[in-house]
Amino acid sequence: MVIAVTHSQEVADHGTRIVHLADGKIDGDKTLRPKYKIPSKPTRITSQPLPASASYQSSFKHLMYYFWRNSLIMLGTAIGIFAVLLFSGLGNGINGYMQSQINSVANPRVINVFKNTTGKKMTRDQTQQSIQTLATNPQSMTISNHNLKRIQKLKGVSSAQPGIVVSAFQLTYGKKPQNISSLSTWNNGIQNNTIKQGHKPKTNEILLTKQAAIQMTSAKKYKKLIGKNVNITFGWVDQNNNPVQIRSRLKVSGISDGTSAANAVKYSTMTNILKNNNANHQANNVTVTVKDLNDVKPVAKKINNLRNSNHKRVLSSITVGSVLNRVNTYVKLASIVLSAIAGISLLVSALMIIVTMYMSVSERTKEIGILRALGERKTDIRRLFTSESILIGLFSAVLALVLVGIATLIVNNALYGTIKYNIIQITFGNVIFAFIIAIVISFIAALLPARRAATLNPIDALAAD
Repeated sequence: MVIAVTHSQEVADHGTRIVHLADGKIDGDKTLRPKYKIPSKPTRITSQPLPASASYQSSFKHLMYYFWRNSLIMLGTAIGIFAVLLFSGLGNGINGYMQSQINSVANPRVINVFKNTTGKKMTRDQTQQSIQTLATNPQSMTISNHNLKRIQKLKGVSSAQPGIVVSAFQLTYGKKPQNISSLSTWNNGIQNNTIKQGHKPKTNEILLTKQAAIQMTSAKKYKKLIGKNVNITFGWVDQNNNPVQIRSRLKVSGISDGTSAANAVKYSTMTNILKNNNANHQANNVTVTVKDLNDVKPVAKKINNLRNSNHKRVLSSITVGSVLNRVNTYVKLASIVLSAIAGISLLVSALMIIVTMYMSVSERTKEIGILRALGERKTDIRRLFTSESILIGLFSAVLALVLVGIATLIVNNALYGTIKYNIIQITFGNVIFAFIIAIVISFIAALLPARRAATLNPIDALAAD
């Protein structure tokens, strides 16, 4: 049986019987036609939950209806997401730029090995002190052949080149000697692209830095040193640790310039010079090249764990990766702090969404009452408002990606001519994060307004003005 209450005569005429009421009293009862026969097997209509797609369609229509008001909220949220993305991309770019710059002047598969001066596990600062000791007192940092062979046998090691560093030496071309800082033996850690003129040193040859060559001649004539003979002199010690004056004559093979440029000779040339002067010719550093980039950390750890008969550590290593990790840590920290500051605008956006959703609930109170009277559940009403808020978040994320894309193009094009690198790099992970954070913030912001809408009494909602 279906009972319809209506003021329309046209609607009433579709029934089989009309009962007319006036002032709360029945004043007419008319049968229009025979009752409809009830089928022997009547179709039973079971209630079904409202599909989520219907809520999203309704939310989208309401969103478009108040487009300009909602667009301001989307813009505010997009600016917050844009700022977070921009700083994250900037952090990625700076890390990448640092890595490319360091790798351009140093081989990332190279591990520099020094003597462990403490016998214990060394911190970064202590390792740095060892490097300084090597620069100021290289004779005290000798590495035995036994330990060199132990390094060469480690798994993952491609080569282990012994090296000798001289902290300072005198270079003579003509009559007046010049004091030059640092002479080392050629190794895999020195990049070939630093040689601007000539070639890397062969037997009884020396590679000079541009600075040293200019110091010996002049800024206009330094290239003429290539192929010329020079005399080198420096202080060393013999096998008994007594001071020895080292002298030798070498031919200039080339000029190097750049960050990793070095005054260098072949290791065999250096050892022959020291032997000819009856001096100690043990290596004071080792350049280890690993087979694969993934082997750098494991091999460095094994080198640090090599011990002597007294169970004390004998060697300490430093890698390009360890330097990069330290730089990247600082850059990442700065990026996180800046992103957190930018994230404050997301909190403001969340408050804007909450206010807008509460306004929407007030505006749609009667609509909520009608929907509840038609059978929509509290869950459906709640979804109606959360879905609208989620759509705002999604559109905000899309707008943020457009803004950051434009900003990336402008900044990268402006700086590429200077640094030859795209300094802002937005990753796929950054894009996914933007959508996740937009959805999460908008969803959380809509929870309280949606709950209020779902708990409205249908009768009170229908009676609302």
